[in-house]
Parts: sequence; structure tokens; C-alpha cells
Amino acid sequence: MAKYSGSGAYFLDKVSEGVWRLEVYPDLLTLQDPYQNSSLSREAGRLYPAAQQLKLTLADLGKSYQLKGLNSGNTAVATATDGEVTVRPGVYLLTAKAALAQQYANKVETDFYLPKPQSTELALVHQNQRQIQLGDPFSFEVDIGALNKPEKVQLMLRYLGESKFTAFEMQPSPQSSGRYQLAMPVDWTQTGLLEYAFVVTAGGKNLTFPGAATGSPQDWDFVSKAPYWTVAFKPQGQPVALFDATLDRQNSLYPKDATVTQRFVADSSGAGLAMQLGVDSLENPKAAAILKTTLSADNSLLQRNLKGYDTVALKIRAVKQPEQLKFAVLDKDGIAYGTELKVGTDWQYLLVPLNKLKRTDTLITQAYPMFMPVFAPKVEQGSELDLNELQQLQGIQLMFNQSAYSPAAAKGWHGVELAEVSLIQKP
Repeated sequence: MAKYSGSGAYFLDKVSEGVWRLEVYPDLLTLQDPYQNSSLSREAGRLYPAAQQLKLTLADLGKSYQLKGLNSGNTAVATATDGEVTVRPGVYLLTAKAALAQQYANKVETDFYLPKPQSTELALVHQNQRQIQLGDPFSFEVDIGALNKPEKVQLMLRYLGESKFTAFEMQPSPQSSGRYQLAMPVDWTQTGLLEYAFVVTAGGKNLTFPGAATGSPQDWDFVSKAPYWTVAFKPQGQPVALFDATLDRQNSLYPKDATVTQRFVADSSGAGLAMQLGVDSLENPKAAAILKTTLSADNSLLQRNLKGYDTVALKIRAVKQPEQLKFAVLDKDGIAYGTELKVGTDWQYLLVPLNKLKRTDTLITQAYPMFMPVFAPKVEQGSELDLNELQQLQGIQLMFNQSAYSPAAAKGWHGVELAEVSLIQKP
């Protein structure tokens, strides 16, 4: 059994009885989504060749095994204490006895290939959330990459409009190396917009994120380098967004090709946006699918109490003429559960009871070359949406109901405008 405190890969190979070869790679901090368009100017992840703890429980090694560095420049020599040693990236020989190290040092592969790190500056990654409801379980989490473990990580909190921040010390996560977390303080119970930042103390110096600004927001002369993160605290029972055209315009949308046009227009109020989705004709079977989108990264449902939410509300309108649509939500496995909708040309809220959603066609993201089917095969088993798993909904899907159009009606441009889709508690 092996227990490793780092986030990088490691490989352990048995060479002989009481002799093992260990290969360790740097920790990895993912700075941004690695599945964006390729660019040599984008740093998606950063490697940190930091020291980490490795604890082995192997019968032939024992608890006081010997460690010897083998790759070029690696001169580490150590004796394990209760099966635990400190390692950095490199190749090692582990032996139950010192004599075995001399015997096998020249009999194992010592080459170690690792690109030179582009940067090892301390970095912090945090995924903010746009809103939470009072009383819901909520934790602040950050992932930190550094060559040495920080002395302290603090959360700074204040409500928008307040002049001073309150500091709370965060704790290392036992499940993930480099992760720090803190549950929402129980005495912060009022609604409003909360501003927050994180202060990392390393090498006796403070860095404030976002922006990696020197110092702390509690310093009288602190200068921020980036706007603070915010999260809205709302009362229980407020609508929970699945899609918001104003806030989710950077989210991944599918399909995006010559058969579907997508653009943003003003919604009914003129203050927000609506997504206009259109096709030149419904005669092409592939023109049915106009939208499939996952939940935005800042809109996770996993920390929401959704008990009592029983309805989906869509703010929507048809553009030129009334349209026939198929709307669906995507469950934890990405399977679509939906119903048919009639949409008029006036802005309206369409209310869809969750217990009316049934297993329906699931749009598949197309591969290239185009050998995959457009829709996943239907399976009748589990035909109803599991309402106990609302927190694991993945997104929404919208299609034209082509079977409801006559050949003549299918011709010409068809389109709808969608402003928002939310979970609500129907009165």
C-alpha cells in the first residue's frame, strides 16, 4: 500500500525481493480549462517539483527501508521512518537493506525525462459561485501550487459596501494535496452580496488573490490588482438558474455549425440578454437540435438544497411564428428527460413540472468524421427523472419538434429567443 501527499504521478516497480524502483513526477496545478482552443501562449497547468511525503507499507521493504536517488543530479539518501520518506521528482532505489542498494544501483533504469518548469511562482485557483441560499451547506475552496507549503491561508470576507474585511483561517483538505477549505461561517446569515479574497502567507510574505497582489486587504496601504470575488446570498426558495443568457454567454454551447445560428439580443426588459437560436429550414433532420449546454462552472448545484423545487421555468418566445419545441434537462449521466412545448411570439414564462419530464432523445456531441448517430439510443428503463438527484443535473437541451410541422410549415427560417431557465418552487 502507498500513500502519497502530492498531486503528481508516481510509479513503483518491484525489481527483486526487498528492492523497488520509484519514479516520481511533479505536482500539477490546473490553472484553467485545458480543453480550450490550443495556444502556445496559454498556460493551462503548472508543474511544481515540490517535496512530498510518501508512506509505503510493503512486507519485503519493512518500515525502515533505504532510499537512494539515481537520476542525474539526484543525490538524495534517506532512511524511512515508520515507512515514510520525503521525495522530490526523480528516480529512486528503495531497498530493505543498505547492501542491496550497492548491489542493484547499476541494474535499474536511471533516466528521468522532465521538461524544465516554465514557472514555479505560487499560484491559487478558485472557482467562485454566483449565488447561494442562506442555510445551504457551502464551503470556500482553493487549490494552491507552490514549491513549499504555505505557512497560512486566510479567507477575507465582507459584505459589499463595508470598509473592513474579517479574516478566517482555512484548513488543508485531507483528501487533496494543495487544497484548502473553510465552511461558511455560521454567523454570516444576512442576505446581500459578499466580497471575498484569499491571503496566502509564504516565506513570511502575504499574497492576496485574485491578482496575486503583495500584502493583505487588512493592510492600510493595500492596493488590489483585481476585483474581489463575489457571491450573492439569497433567501431560501429563490429561483435557481440552470441557464442565464446574460451570465452564461461564455459557456459551451452546442451545436455551432452552418445549420444553427446563435446570437445574443436584448430580452423583454432591455436590461439583460436573450439567446436567439434559429435554423434556415426544418426540412433537414439535423436542424432539430438548436441548443445543448452544460451548467456554467460558477453555477454548481452540488451545494444547493433543492428540496421542494418541483418546476422548471423557461423565459422564452418565438421570433416569427409560433414554434413547437422539445425541452429537456440532462441528468447526472447526461441523459435527457423532457417534454414538448408550444411557444408563442410574446415573451412568456413556460412552467414545466419536473414530474412530467420523461426519457427522451439525448443529443450526442458529434465526432469527426461524422460516424456517430445524432441521438443516443432510447432506453425505456428509468423513464422518469429521479427528483432526488436534482443537485446533479448537468444542463439543458432544446430542439424543434419536427414531427409537429407540415412539409410546407417546415420551410423557411424558424427561431426562438431564450433568456433564462430556472428551477422554482411552484406556489
